[in-house]
Amino acid sequence: MGQASDAVKLLQPDDFSLSAHRAIFAAIKELVRCGDCVIDYSLLAAALGKNRALDEVGGAPYLTGLDLGVVPEIPIESRVRYLRPLAERRRLLKLLERGIEQLADPGTDTDETKSWLLEMLK
Repeated sequence: MGQASDAVKLLQPDDFSLSAHRAIFAAIKELVRCGDCVIDYSLLAAALGKNRALDEVGGAPYLTGLDLGVVPEIPIESRVRYLRPLAERRRLLKLLERGIEQLADPGTDTDETKSWLLEMLK
């Protein structure tokens, strides 16, 4: 987890699909903001425990397994290039779902929904 300071510059919690991973990344981001640039499992577990989120993310055993199979030599920028398009796809799907909900409501003005969607896609 030594690339934490680089990751927080390039990613946001919403870039992750699982709520557990969003919470973990938010905790990493906060640790880096407080000056901790090398994050180990005990620091991360303590930060999540302080926010009462450790059990919600799967506990300490889940944290220790997060980097199993991760090749540490791969730069964070390469990982971001992989994650970013997936995050953008999820963002677009959420927008379209909201648009579909609005259009399914007969009381919703179609032109307003269309304008809203076009504005959100810019």
